[in-house]
Amino acid sequence: MKPHVGALIVYDDVDYTLRLENAGTHYKPYLQIDHMLGLYYPVLYLSDFWILKKEYLLVNFTNPVNITLRAGTIAKEYFGYQKQFLLTQKQ
Repeated sequence: MKPHVGALIVYDDVDYTLRLENAGTHYKPYLQIDHMLGLYYPVLYLSDFWILKKEYLLVNFTNPVNITLRAGTIAKEYFGYQKQFLLTQKQ
């Protein structure tokens, strides 16, 4: 089990309701736009990017396990870098 996970809102102040193609290839799949209201939901990124395998916790269901949830924001560019890196690792 992972010892900590980050719940990060991707900070982005661009108006995508007019031109969705400005979003970029790594960001566009995560956008949910309500065209009737002209609003879009913030992208929530659950990040475990910087956890090493040696930090994983062994799960034994008889003992409690502490997990840390970190909340914050992340820049859209940094989000794109992480997604791109993860895609190259899968290839």
